[in-house]
Amino acid sequence: GAIDTSWKVSSYTSLVSRRQQSIDLPDRDGPDDSTWSPSEEAVETTIFAAPTAVMENKTINDFPRGARAGIFFHSVLEQLDFTRSDSEYRDRLIRDNLRSHGFDPQWLKTVRTALEQVLSTPLRNGKDDLILGDITPSKRMNELAFTYPLKPFNRYQLLDVFARNWGGSIPGDFPLQLERLDFSPIGGILKGFIDLVFQHKGRFFLLDWKSNDLGRQPTDYHIDKLHTVMGASYYILQYCLYTLALHRYLALCQPGYNYAEHFGGVFYVFIRGVDPKMGSTYGIYHDRPNAGLIEALDRTLIASS
Repeated sequence: GAIDTSWKVSSYTSLVSRRQQSIDLPDRDGPDDSTWSPSEEAVETTIFAAPTAVMENKTINDFPRGARAGIFFHSVLEQLDFTRSDSEYRDRLIRDNLRSHGFDPQWLKTVRTALEQVLSTPLRNGKDDLILGDITPSKRMNELAFTYPLKPFNRYQLLDVFARNWGGSIPGDFPLQLERLDFSPIGGILKGFIDLVFQHKGRFFLLDWKSNDLGRQPTDYHIDKLHTVMGASYYILQYCLYTLALHRYLALCQPGYNYAEHFGGVFYVFIRGVDPKMGSTYGIYHDRPNAGLIEALDRTLIASS
């Protein structure tokens, strides 16, 4: 018989990369960085063995990079109660994760400092009312998994949707970047995992943790640089697909749901670049895709039940 080879279970990663990553696992920051090489494992081993005196001078920008680092940070932040500030609790959690993920426990102080900065920095520029350290466990969901049925589509249809509906923080040239995607027409199911969904003042937000090493200077994490990274890495496509999933989920479970009223937007938090002294224009990317874009993606991608 005829087999429909376009039907498959896909993910954001499978759309933007030729790497055969399991669709049953969340994507993590790793060797998708063009400067990564397998030899980094040797570098990490050297860093782990560093004397205590050397470790005292280390910052979060010295912490090893790659997929293992991404998994470590996601694990800590998933388990961490943001509102518990006692150092004994935080240190025990960080120490346990350092050991279980193969990192020297001497990184504890460095990691704790970085996480405290993430939790105390306002997420929105010019506003200090949204701080992760205030989000209680009852107001958040970690690793929210989703699946939705796909109509058959190709990269040119994606390009057309973004070209007609771009706005917010999405640069005008992003639709042209979608031309570089190389995937065959697909249908079937799209599957993914949202790192964090949280509620604040009646609105829902999605957040993605990024441990990417963009450089050692604060300017390497300025919002202007982040806009470039978000487009070049197709993270814009990622969060639009995730927003669509959350949008449909909220429409099912939130009474009287309205996108404009209930969806607050997207945050990408680049852990190595967040510092409360620098403010939310460093290490934090925020966008709220316009409703027309999400509705157009819904019509283009999602098959009727």
